[in-house]
Amino acid sequence: MGDKSWVVQINEKLKHSEESQLWKKRSIYRVPACVRDLNSKAYKPQVVSFGPYHHGEDQLMPMEEHKQRALLQFLRRCKKPFEDFVKAMEEVAGDLFEAYERLDERWTDRGRFLQLMILDGCFMLERDMLMLENQLPLQVLERLITVESGITVEGGKSKVVP
Repeated sequence: MGDKSWVVQINEKLKHSEESQLWKKRSIYRVPACVRDLNSKAYKPQVVSFGPYHHGEDQLMPMEEHKQRALLQFLRRCKKPFEDFVKAMEEVAGDLFEAYERLDERWTDRGRFLQLMILDGCFMLERDMLMLENQLPLQVLERLITVESGITVEGGKSKVVP
């Protein structure tokens, strides 16, 4: 069986330690340089950037025009005022910003950051998620949300699962 005192020690540490509030909010991380250097192509976008980490890199710039076009198409298709989307993102701007580890100084401009979030999010919805051969049934996302948060999302309605 061996010495299990280390198991007890780890469990005690776990009981008495709290994850840093900052780390609880992080969900998007930079790949450490020592890992990235092993195979940079595996961690560097080749065609399009999503989010702030690689935005503006020369080899990815050709897709920016397509993102703009997709944003306009998305807005025409959904027939909702653009201001509604801006307001929705402003409500969670702090959370969005804190989701990223080590953002460059240029992203401290809230307006610029939100513009990128909306542009990239709409591009993703318009270009990738709606392509016929690149989709998931909505039920997959509903089930994942239910497990992750304890909130059932079915038919556009939410309810807390005990």
